[in-house]
Order: sequence, then C-alpha cells, then structure tokens
Amino acid sequence: MSKGDDFELHAIIDLIGEHCHLKHSKEDPAENHPAVDYLCQNFGMETSTDNGHATNDSIVDFSVRIPICQECVDALLGDEWVLLYCVNCGSSQWVLKKYSKLNWPFWLHVKWMDVCPICYETEKEKDDDHD
Repeated sequence: MSKGDDFELHAIIDLIGEHCHLKHSKEDPAENHPAVDYLCQNFGMETSTDNGHATNDSIVDFSVRIPICQECVDALLGDEWVLLYCVNCGSSQWVLKKYSKLNWPFWLHVKWMDVCPICYETEKEKDDDHD
C-alpha cells in the first residue's frame, strides 16, 4: 500500500457515520444522505517570478473538505447543475443551469464564493448596528 492509498483509506474511514454537508430539500434533508466522498478545494494565490510571469507554484492559504453523498457526486459530475458554495459560512445552493438567468459555462460545476447573500446581509446588519 502506497502512502497515497493510505490517505484514501483514512479518508474513507473518516466518512463512516458522516452525512452530506451540502444543501438538500426540506422534504429530504442532508442528514438522510450518507457521505460517500469529499469535495476538496485549495484556496490561495499563484506566485510569480521577478519579471512578473506566473509560475506553477502556489501558496495554499486554506483548504475546504466537504463530505458529500452519491447524489451530489453525480450532480457535480454532470452538466445540468452548478453548486454555489460560500467558503465564508459554508452555505450551499444548487442551481439548475437550464432555468438559471445566468448562462453558466458547461465546464463549471462549482462556483466558490467569498461572500454569499446570507453573509452579505449579516455584514450589512452589523454595519447598520454600528451607525
């Protein structure tokens, strides 16, 4: 067993008893969906050389690792849905591309947001309270 395989085994063991952490409907909450995998993303910045050209080096500021169910895995692998995910508060929302007012590219499966409408309203209320 290689070191990478060992990590995969630990990740699968960590999923035992976990449920999906993405938004599902009120009639069928995420707690009813056992997690089968993780949605992972690193966030940071690319470093550049002295002459301003980008390199393949990057600095990871933080990572997200979200337990997800098979239904969400299938949606992420397909082209019908896009997942909106707020890295600030962890909220998520699925958007069916064909009914969206936006023209989502076929290759986009997750839109990572720094601030979502929930975070925006919370920050706005804090600002209003300070005035």
